[in-house]
This record gives sequence, C-alpha cells and structure tokens, in this order.
Amino acid sequence: MKVSVGPLSDYALSVYGKMPAGLSALAFLAGGTFRSFLDGTKVKDHDLFFASYNDWQMAVNFFRWTPEFVETTKPGEQSYPSFQRGDETPFNLIGFRFYRRIEDLASSFDFRCCGFAAEMVDPETVEVFSVDGAATDAADRVLTFLNHQHIDRVIRRMDRYVDQYGYRRGEQFEEGLIVCRGMPVDTSAGGY
Repeated sequence: MKVSVGPLSDYALSVYGKMPAGLSALAFLAGGTFRSFLDGTKVKDHDLFFASYNDWQMAVNFFRWTPEFVETTKPGEQSYPSFQRGDETPFNLIGFRFYRRIEDLASSFDFRCCGFAAEMVDPETVEVFSVDGAATDAADRVLTFLNHQHIDRVIRRMDRYVDQYGYRRGEQFEEGLIVCRGMPVDTSAGGY
C-alpha cells in the first residue's frame, strides 16, 4: 500500500529533513526506522538506500562534505557507512543493494515488520510503501518471514527483535527457519 499522507509519511518527512541539503532527492528511507516508529521502540538508525552505485557515492560525499555530520563507520562496514550529527539517530548509507522502486525495496526485507520504503516526491511530500501486513506485524511485534536469508543473519536479527524489542515469532516461523538453514551465505547481502 502506498500513502503520501498520514503518520508514516509525516514521520518520513521529518527524517528527510534531518539529512544534508540536497540528499532527499537521491535517497530511499526504508526498513527498521518505520518498524520502530510503529512498535514504539527506540530507532537504532535510519537506513538509506539508492537507485545506483553513483547515487550512493554522491550521498556518501554529501554527508562527508556536511561539517555537522561525523562519520561513525565501523571497521568492515564500508559498504554501509554511517554518519551522525551530535546525539541524533545515525544514518546508514546502504551501498550493496540498489533499487529503482520503493515497492521492490520494501519487499526485499527478511521480516515483514520491516517491509516499508519511502521516497521524496516533492519538497513537502513523501510517499511510503508498505507490504501487506507490515504495519500490523510491527504494531503487534510479530516476526513473520517476508524473504528467507542465511540462518546466521536471521538468528542474529531474530534474537535482537525478541530480546530487545519484545517481538514474538509468528505462525509458521519455525518452518521459515528450516528454509533459512539451507540458504547460502551470500544471499544475506554481505552479512548486513
């Protein structure tokens, strides 16, 4: 479902307003930031995705050239550098998965509760797409598979969602774990 009015688009517009000037035209905001907004947990970070490597590189430069942002990238995470202004929520610039449509991006996440993506359509309007069931899963704190990924990544994220955010495994979650055990490591986008 795509919306351009309401709490999700208002929230996304407020996040876009915290980015360096000019970046909003390049970046898609997606994933856990919307999950946190809906489930009431603290937003860990804002993941930004891009349509191409060139857009990603330009965004990295926007952040590096904006003096109030500090790069907080950890060793080994150069494909998704992080930038933070003061004590605000950091931005992660995802540079290993590229999408041209927010529908495709929202549909790419492992857990349905993260199935959200947004884009600026004009300076005052953000469109947000959510996969069917994503808002309900986030609000009810239920883990349901949207896409199966390598078991190590799934277990790491599942444990964080259950232990830190109070999520519970949805129906058929165990069957999904069996599928994940057979997934190759390279399906997890570099361990992200």
